[in-house]
Amino acid sequence: MINRLIKYIYIGLMALVVFICMFFAGMKYACSKIFELPSFLYFIIGTAVIIALGVIASYIEKHIHSEKIETLIVVAVSVSWFFLSLVSAHFYYFISGWDARAVADTAIAVASGDAQGINSAYFSICSNNTFCSCLFAIVIKIGFLFGYNNAHFTLVAFQCFTTATSGALLFFSINKLSGKKGVAYLSWFIFLILCGLSPWIVVPYTDTIGLFFISIVLFLYAMDRLPLLLGFFLMTGYYIKPCVLIFGIAVVITHAPDLFRQIKKNCAECKEKNRKLVIKMALIMAGILLGFAFVKVSIKVCHIEIDSDRSFGVSHYIMMGLNEERNGVMLQEDQTYSLSIADPKERTRENIRVSLERIKGMGFLGLMKHFSKKILTSYNDGSFAWLEEGEFFVQQIWTGHPKIENLFRDFYYPEGKRFNLFLNMVQSVWMGVLLFSVAGGFFTNDKQGTAMKLTLIGALLFELFFEPRARHLFSALPIIFYVASIGFFGVKDYLKKRCLSP
Repeated sequence: MINRLIKYIYIGLMALVVFICMFFAGMKYACSKIFELPSFLYFIIGTAVIIALGVIASYIEKHIHSEKIETLIVVAVSVSWFFLSLVSAHFYYFISGWDARAVADTAIAVASGDAQGINSAYFSICSNNTFCSCLFAIVIKIGFLFGYNNAHFTLVAFQCFTTATSGALLFFSINKLSGKKGVAYLSWFIFLILCGLSPWIVVPYTDTIGLFFISIVLFLYAMDRLPLLLGFFLMTGYYIKPCVLIFGIAVVITHAPDLFRQIKKNCAECKEKNRKLVIKMALIMAGILLGFAFVKVSIKVCHIEIDSDRSFGVSHYIMMGLNEERNGVMLQEDQTYSLSIADPKERTRENIRVSLERIKGMGFLGLMKHFSKKILTSYNDGSFAWLEEGEFFVQQIWTGHPKIENLFRDFYYPEGKRFNLFLNMVQSVWMGVLLFSVAGGFFTNDKQGTAMKLTLIGALLFELFFEPRARHLFSALPIIFYVASIGFFGVKDYLKKRCLSP
């Protein structure tokens, strides 16, 4: 019953996302990007691209039967992809502004021992970014130990590495979960296009690192080993991006009924299974506690002082998510208002009061329109709002090789000759992914597939209730690719049976 309920809720919500992106993309909404082609054409082209990639994946599945060769191919491509992305990033990376700058600058200050450069005031407000800055400080410190002092590019290189590694982890995870190599190859191909070619790797921030953490958690879940590490990365990943915890909650909800049924059994074999199950659960909990301790110790060691009375709670982000001026995207007036209230309890009450007033002011139809705009902000951009969110190009980095620089900047800089080519490519693939992710809802009926769908439901609700950001989806992309790939092969097999049946 739970599986069926999740299935129909997922299909309904994702079909609504596709419908809004296809027919209402012309609405005025926050962080919108102007594309060259109409929305329905991107869906058509994207469908064709996914079909082509699926055919290639099917061909490889039929002709490569050796797991060693398969592993060698994935590892070799991932290593090559890392070095290619590293070289390209060197010629087009830049220093950004906004939150990403605050996180990176504090990490550099911590690694350099510069106590004056630690922006504790920022982290008191946005405490959710604190652990990311500590993690970046560790990475920069390692770079210093090897004699490399370009701290910012060290972070860029780290993100190149984590992205390439995430692709490999995704392949092995989906291969294990689905039992179909074609599904794993198709998911990986999509990953290489939308994540591997994404310029977000040159902006050190929680989004790209969140992709790495969700990939590790997905891999550990798929392999069903090392429960201590699974718990550890679930907790540390939560302090990077909430989607990691959403996945953990989805797994618990999906598997809980089976666990309870297993515990109730009294046979000798069942008792042994229950003993192993209890040990596994205990190790996961121990990993969660270890991860929590690691985060708190890291923040303490980095000397980032957080004034918890200034930290924004859930009520603030719900209030901000209901602002009509920016369709729920960060509004300075909301931040100033919350900061003006010193007492945390009073701030919470005021945030709730303003939220209720905004809901009442919009009315039911107005609220539905507001949610539609938030869906467009989050889902209607295959570049994940590249150049639309935050402050870009605060400082451009010149390498002294203008011809090579222009070769890459032409794709990712707004004045580039091939910038629209990049946008058209990623928008087409992304729209195709969204379409097949709806179909995937019909064919992912096992426990693992249900957990994936529930995670995506949680990610969508997060965008609706809080601040919508297209780049927030980065940490959910491996799961979206999995469901979309299942959808392609499910439709393929269904049509094959229908066409071949007498």
